[in-house]
Amino acid sequence: MNNYRIFTVTIIGICISQIIATFHVYMSNIELASQIQYLTDNNYLIVPNLHVLPQLQSIFTAFIGGLFFTGTIGLGIISITLFVTWFWIHITQKNKIFLMILFLQWAIAIYFANRNGWCAFTLYLCIMLPALCVINILISKKNSIRLIPNPKLFWCLPVLLMIMTCYFTERSVSFLSIRDYLLLSNDLGHKLNDLYYRYTLYPGEIIKPFALKQQKTCYIHFEKNDAKRYIKAVERKCIMYDYLPIPDKIMANIVLEVDPPHIYFQVNGSVVVKSDIMNYLRETKSVFSDFSEQTDVNEFFRMCILLSLVISAPILFYILMMQFMFGLLCLIRIPAIVSQFLVVGMICICFSLVILQMPQKFPENATQNDWQSAFSKAYQELDWRQAVVLLRSTKFTVTRNAHQQALKWLQQTDHPVLKYWLIRYLSESRISIDNTVFLKYLSDPNVNVVCQTLYALGRQRDRLLISHIKDFIADCPHWYVQMYAYRALKRLGWRNFSD
Repeated sequence: MNNYRIFTVTIIGICISQIIATFHVYMSNIELASQIQYLTDNNYLIVPNLHVLPQLQSIFTAFIGGLFFTGTIGLGIISITLFVTWFWIHITQKNKIFLMILFLQWAIAIYFANRNGWCAFTLYLCIMLPALCVINILISKKNSIRLIPNPKLFWCLPVLLMIMTCYFTERSVSFLSIRDYLLLSNDLGHKLNDLYYRYTLYPGEIIKPFALKQQKTCYIHFEKNDAKRYIKAVERKCIMYDYLPIPDKIMANIVLEVDPPHIYFQVNGSVVVKSDIMNYLRETKSVFSDFSEQTDVNEFFRMCILLSLVISAPILFYILMMQFMFGLLCLIRIPAIVSQFLVVGMICICFSLVILQMPQKFPENATQNDWQSAFSKAYQELDWRQAVVLLRSTKFTVTRNAHQQALKWLQQTDHPVLKYWLIRYLSESRISIDNTVFLKYLSDPNVNVVCQTLYALGRQRDRLLISHIKDFIADCPHWYVQMYAYRALKRLGWRNFSD
């Protein structure tokens, strides 16, 4: 078992993390479902709408949504426990002082996770992390067999080659590039992309601060007669930032106590922010931002998720992949030195093939004429990859000739990535365009294209679109798409007043 310690700990860690994450997402979904039903009964336009309600009440949705936490913070904690226990056993020889330092850091992490109120990250820190440490220690041996000789060269060479390939071929690898050039270029990638956009918002809603949540509820309370003259103004400002006034104090996320000349923002009976009423009416965004910061219980959680996503999870996946390939070659009794060259060679080839799928970046010193010539050439050759590179270069203005070519290409192409960037390009043009050009893409089968269409409609400044988008939201079953539609409504000047 010790030879496969990394695999054993990883599998156990994923199971523990997924149990916690599923419970975490499910409880959040049930709370959100209750809020949706309540706000719908109060005649507000709600995102997510009632079409999403059955999904919020589903264990399957919670499980799929929980994969986000397992794939980020779960893998991050697994990586930390593997490294820390290895360092404590093999480097410090089970030094007690080092162990006390680890306990202190663990306590500090719990403190930072809960300094603004209880955070569910505590479940991962207090259940998953100690359990994995104990398991890791139990199956570790001081003189364990090394699967991989010369580990520094073995681990680092493919990574160094990847960095050098990106640099010398003038290509970049980013989440956006992976989506555009890898996922959306094949059927399997389309399914993974749709899965991501369909279920990401369920865990995402948990860790957002108040300022970024789609809709919040507030209860506005006043006792003095002179406070009545401020009520309508306070309500309008709340609605502008999606803090929807409701008549039930218990159901409200926050309570606004209006007591001229002050206004108090309360959560669970405690005052979080105190502001002057006139300052609140002038600087509403700043006051709500301050309130959001003071009540943000997930700031440390989000930071750890980000670090896990960009550092810990990729490193762990890389190590597991290398260990697995090397283990297979060991089973068929290939000499270690030959196995090293084979594995390193295969990994380097895979990395190179992935990088070469990304088109070269457009030169930073290029002129507007260079861009126009390159775009015309891409249009004539129907080279969607080069076109996307050019359309993502935001420093160039939209010329009439490029606008006409982009419009023609949009009407001719079926490629979702190209449609996505053409719609964005046309929406940012100062040249007027008929809204019907965009409206037909609201029924596009690709969720990214639909979202970008709604973004484009929101930029048209045509208030006649409001009723059309509201009807679209009412019939739309996709939470992510609804979110873009709601933002488009807000950009067009619509406000969510209770009917």
